[in-house]
Amino acid sequence: MDLPSKLDNTESVTKFLRNKDTSVDEIYNFVIDILYNDNDQNCLPYKEKFILELLIDRISQSSKLTQKFKQSEKTWKLFNFIWNKCKADSRLISVRSKVLSRLKFGEVFTKIFAELSAAGLYKNTELVDELLKTVDSIINSTRIHLSDDQNLMIINHLLEFAVKEPQYTTETHQRLLSLVIVFFQQNNKGNLKYDNKHRAEFAKLCLPNLLMAMEKHATPKIKDSLSSIIVQLLFSETDPDNVVSLIGCFSKAENASSLGESEILDLLRLIIPKISIGKLEEVAQILVSAFPQYSAVLIKEIAEMNKSLSSTFLSNLVEEALGRKDGDSHKLIIYSIRRNADICLKYTDKICELCQENSEFSMPLLKELFDSYAKNRDLDLFVKIWSDLISKYPGSIFESDSFIDYVSLKYVTLSNTQLSALVETEVNEYIGSPNQNPIFLLSICKGLLKAVSGSIQNAVSKTLLHNLLHLKALLVSLVALKGQYCWKLRFYIFSLFDVEELADDAKYLVNQKHENDSYYFFTMLRIFEQNTDLANDKFTKNLDSFYRKKSDSRFKSVLFSRFFMILEELLEVNKIKKFVEVFLKESNQEVVRKVFSNPLIQTRPKIMSCLIEECIKHNKMTNYLQFISVYAFTKTQRQQVLDLMVERLDDHSSMLIIENILKMPTYKSKLETEFDSLLKLARKGCQFSSIIVKIMNIHLQQPTESAKYIHQFTNSIAEVINKISPRTLLDSTDYLELFLLFVKDCTFNDPKMNTLKEKLIETAVKEITHLLSDTDNLSAENIEWILTFLTEINFCSKVEVKIDSLKVIVSQLGEKYTCHREMKLTIFRYICSLDDIYKPSYVIALFLVLNTRELDDTIDLYLSNLASREEDFLETWINIHKSFEESNPEDIESYIRLFTLMIKNVQKPTVAEKVKTIHRVFVSSISQIYHEVLKNDYLTKDIVALLNCLKTTLSTKTWIFTQYATELNLAFISHISSMLLNREDEYLVKNCYVELCQVTSSVILYQRKRISNRHHMINSVLTSLLKTLLARAYYIRGEGSLAFERLVSNLCEPNANNLYVKQTDNSSKDIEINNALSQIKSAMRKFIPVVIFNYITFYLKYQVDPSIKHELENAIFMMIDLLTLNELNYINRSLDHQSRQVFRNIYEEYKKFYKWNENS
Repeated sequence: MDLPSKLDNTESVTKFLRNKDTSVDEIYNFVIDILYNDNDQNCLPYKEKFILELLIDRISQSSKLTQKFKQSEKTWKLFNFIWNKCKADSRLISVRSKVLSRLKFGEVFTKIFAELSAAGLYKNTELVDELLKTVDSIINSTRIHLSDDQNLMIINHLLEFAVKEPQYTTETHQRLLSLVIVFFQQNNKGNLKYDNKHRAEFAKLCLPNLLMAMEKHATPKIKDSLSSIIVQLLFSETDPDNVVSLIGCFSKAENASSLGESEILDLLRLIIPKISIGKLEEVAQILVSAFPQYSAVLIKEIAEMNKSLSSTFLSNLVEEALGRKDGDSHKLIIYSIRRNADICLKYTDKICELCQENSEFSMPLLKELFDSYAKNRDLDLFVKIWSDLISKYPGSIFESDSFIDYVSLKYVTLSNTQLSALVETEVNEYIGSPNQNPIFLLSICKGLLKAVSGSIQNAVSKTLLHNLLHLKALLVSLVALKGQYCWKLRFYIFSLFDVEELADDAKYLVNQKHENDSYYFFTMLRIFEQNTDLANDKFTKNLDSFYRKKSDSRFKSVLFSRFFMILEELLEVNKIKKFVEVFLKESNQEVVRKVFSNPLIQTRPKIMSCLIEECIKHNKMTNYLQFISVYAFTKTQRQQVLDLMVERLDDHSSMLIIENILKMPTYKSKLETEFDSLLKLARKGCQFSSIIVKIMNIHLQQPTESAKYIHQFTNSIAEVINKISPRTLLDSTDYLELFLLFVKDCTFNDPKMNTLKEKLIETAVKEITHLLSDTDNLSAENIEWILTFLTEINFCSKVEVKIDSLKVIVSQLGEKYTCHREMKLTIFRYICSLDDIYKPSYVIALFLVLNTRELDDTIDLYLSNLASREEDFLETWINIHKSFEESNPEDIESYIRLFTLMIKNVQKPTVAEKVKTIHRVFVSSISQIYHEVLKNDYLTKDIVALLNCLKTTLSTKTWIFTQYATELNLAFISHISSMLLNREDEYLVKNCYVELCQVTSSVILYQRKRISNRHHMINSVLTSLLKTLLARAYYIRGEGSLAFERLVSNLCEPNANNLYVKQTDNSSKDIEINNALSQIKSAMRKFIPVVIFNYITFYLKYQVDPSIKHELENAIFMMIDLLTLNELNYINRSLDHQSRQVFRNIYEEYKKFYKWNENS
């Protein structure tokens, strides 16, 4: 830094700092590097006062020079530096306050924020961050006064910064929004409020950005405060009806178009509870006009209020929507007619006209229209409208199967009288005009068919069957009629009744001349299903001709999905082949998949054989084979498919097909009998590993029959291993991958095969390790592969292979690849697999130095092997604990992960003294973790993993928990729960809370005896968990509340299996168990009231989130259920008036919903 030659006295220093030619950077560097340097010899008395005065003087001036000063992050950094220096000295704090009293905060900072906005400097994240720290410091230590104009403009700029610049840190965004809250409250508290003019300005300038900032950057707590600002702004005590005018101003804001659906909905949700329905309609009209793209969701939100909306309001919305004809307009009409049926009647014609355009939104709208008529009990009127629509718009959505299906059930569940009258009217009309579409009669038949087929629930089914009996005569009378739609109607009638009941009609139809109508053939097939004697060759010829020449894809699909059984009966194999060939060629994959996946068709051997043969014949159809059960294939077909798939391994479906077919091995396919085919799979990658293992196991299960194959396999592997060298390694990897699968995943029942495997392992390890002695001819990738291979072999095999100078080889590799991260991790994995060659202390030290989660699985495997050596394992644990005591805070996560794995893998020693030692080291470890977590406020997913491990250990290794360990864990749980109150990571909060509840549950289930007289600890844990659940419900939600309910259930309803009673005869044992349960519940009655006191306190403090309400209430009801009248009266007398009212409400709900259910 270039400085004047002499700055050795107060005059020269002050002159330098006050000089207008001295830049901000020079002042900053001088103050930080020289003035506050420990070795500084310069003399500047009251330097804090001088620098603060200088800064305030510069930022208060208006000139080009001071503008640069205000727009430099160094200015605000310096201000914050001096501010913090003053904190430690009460004298300096007083000086600081006097200096700040000269600052015209409102005037200065309004201008600063405006200049930053105009110059786009809000993008300078460091500048904004330092400036916000300054503002925060000033307003928290000094009383400031702002005019409403200044207050509003500062808020506007803060919100503008928050919305426009997404690169700010989370902390900066939170500080921006917190300052918004503070500034608003500054001018809106007590009797001090914005006037109507400034409320309107706020709505126009600030409200859009406020909504966007709430949605994108606010934490739940800040969001609640910002929501309060909006409510306070819109609903003034002096003029509550001004909300309509304010929303009008808001809708005209320049940046209103940037608002998304969620922001507009948030605003509406704040407004809905506060105003009358009339005012709400006015607000909604403004919002719908300003944001037509969100009109549907806005009206849906209002519609769900269960309040009546005026016909005028809804009519205006529908009129506007009918003119737009887009997706949102359809939704808007749906919500409108759902709220008011009169709208439906008024606009039926226009709505139907809109529906016939048949867009993706037409069907939901049409269904809603029908529902509206159903609610009004105008179904007979809808029948007439429907018939007219069919005539007016033939082939439209009004006669689609989906709409007929939807309508059918509504009609058929009418009373018998109503339904009979409607059907009789329609039957008479159809008899008079048999060429019209009997849409209503078809819908009735479809609805009744659901009762016959049993596809709906029993209660409705009984009603439908009852109606069917009364309608039988009317429906059967239509069979003899002839007309355009007669065969469709006949098909449904014959589907409703057995052919035996309509024998004469069936014979009459069979003798009719055939017609080229899909439903003619469906009707005939339906008749033949029940009486094959009526079938004849003439029909099958006609069916064959129609199928090949005139039928559409739907007919073919129905034939194979509905009539496949009768098809197999009527047609010969060669005909079925032709039918199958045409079906596969003309149908899309989804239709074929549905047909193939039907378990019933897979029981038809002729059809399935033809389907499979056709798929095998054509390359493009082989993927259909994945949908067919293995049991549908013949043995020959299975062999053909496996041989075919070996040649098509690149096809994604091939793996699925091979896995399916191998459920029933053929022992004859190339894949099962040729080693080269197995090698092909290996070369395709690990996705075929499961298939390779399956094939190997097939042969290992029959070693005598498969001796030749096994001999070829092992000889090939042995030959490759014996000839392996750096030059041949690349060509050998496929063989070695096969060998690895052979060793790791295959099942060996034959002792001879086990011996052979061990010999191969010994040879492989020696030969491949030998390659590492000279790595000059090996690339880093090859060395990594070798080490990974050896690691896998060592971990899965118990064969001891002693190799001289192994440590030297590993050491040389470590020195050669000191900067190669992946190689270092691979070497470490290899070291772990060598078991007792390296000392555990060395392995653990390496793990801590490498410090990466990628090695957790490896060290877990290492420790699981080490656990079998009691002395080494115990010594390792003690050394880790000692090391942890001397470690740095940044290493805490590695140690917690290590302790978690030690606890997971520990085994109970055979010697009692060692058990005591493990007790001591376990308690010391938990205690040390507890201490470090609290000291460093450390709470991450590592703690969640530790809690999960403790939960499992409590149930599987109860011997490790002493009295002290149990109590220590409860204290740990209580504090961790409290730490969750200030965490914002949703994943962490939810998962950690669930684990805390489950660990506590495990303590209660498996260590209840140890806590029988430690109710104060259970009290503390339950209270802490209750508070966290209510305070952090937004993050914890249903999963956490369910875990808490389960915890209380385990506490209040002890499991008799986990109670300790003397071993006596069964009758005495039952008495002892009952006595033990009574004692436990009696003891709990002493502390449960305290938990309920705390619950009521938290209930009044926090709003109960709906997502946790049900489970939380159940938990409290379980506690109340334990109490006698004495405890209930004690609770009631101990509460103040407000709390007592809450308790009474809880108790009333308990009697109404819980106790009644229990006794029912």
